[in-house]
Amino acid sequence: MPISTNTNLSAMTAARILNVTGDQLDRTQKKVSTGFNIADAFDNGALYAVSQNIRSKLSGLSAVNGQLGNALGSVQVANTAVNSISNKVQDMRKTLVQLADANVTGDTRAQLENQYAEQMVSLVNYAQAADYNGVNMVSNGTNFSVIRDAIGNQLALTAVATSVVAAFSAMSVAVNGGFSSAASLLANNLSFATAEANIGTALNRIGVLNTRLNDQIKFNSGVEDATKAGLSYMIDADLTVESATLTSLQIKQQLSSQSLSIANQRPQIILSLFG
Repeated sequence: MPISTNTNLSAMTAARILNVTGDQLDRTQKKVSTGFNIADAFDNGALYAVSQNIRSKLSGLSAVNGQLGNALGSVQVANTAVNSISNKVQDMRKTLVQLADANVTGDTRAQLENQYAEQMVSLVNYAQAADYNGVNMVSNGTNFSVIRDAIGNQLALTAVATSVVAAFSAMSVAVNGGFSSAASLLANNLSFATAEANIGTALNRIGVLNTRLNDQIKFNSGVEDATKAGLSYMIDADLTVESATLTSLQIKQQLSSQSLSIANQRPQIILSLFG
C-alpha cells in the first residue's frame, strides 16, 4: 500500500471500524440499560408494534381482574351477611321450640315472643347492611354482570335476594297468643323449614358465585402470565450475553482507537525521506 499525504487508506479503514464498533456499542448499551432487545420502534418497527399491542391486551386483562375482584368483594360481603342470617335462624328455631311448649307461660312467654321479634329485626338488618360499593346481593334482587375477559364477554351474577326475602316472609309470622302459633310455624313444611331451605339455597348460590369468580380470576392470571412469557421471548434482552458483548465491544473500541492513532502517524514517515 503506497504512503500518501493525500489519502491515508489505513486511517480510513481504522476510522470505519471504529465507527461501526461505536454503533454496536451504543446498541448493546441500550439493551443493557433498558433490558430490551426491542426497546422502541428504532430497534425493530414491526416487532415493537406487535409488542405494544400485546402490552395493551395485558393492560386489559389486568383491568378485567380488577373488576372481577370488585364483584368478588360483593359476593364475600353477601356471604358474611347470609351466614350471619343462617346462624340467627338457628337461634330463632331454638326460640320457636321454647314458644311451642305449652308449659311456657306468663312473663317467660312474653320475653321469648319479644326475643323472636328482635331476632327477626336482626335478620333484616343483616340483609340491608350487606352493601359493597353500591351493590347489595342480599336485599336487592337485581342481577348484574361483570366483564370476564379482555374482549368484553360478561359473567352473569344472580343475586340471592329472592331466596332471602322468601325466607324472611315465611318466618315473619306473629308467634304471640299461645304455643299453637309457634308450633304451627315449626310443623308446617311451608313455613320455618321452607325458610331454612331458602337460606340454604342462598348460601349455596353464594358458594357457586365465589367459585366462578375465583376460577375466572385464576384463568385470566394464567393467560396474563403466559402472555408475559411470550412477550419476554420476543423483546427481552439476555443480559448475560449482552454483558459479555459489551465488554468485548469496549475492548474492540479501544483497539480500533489505537489502530487509528497508529494509522494517522503513518504519513509522518515521509518526513524521514527528506531528512
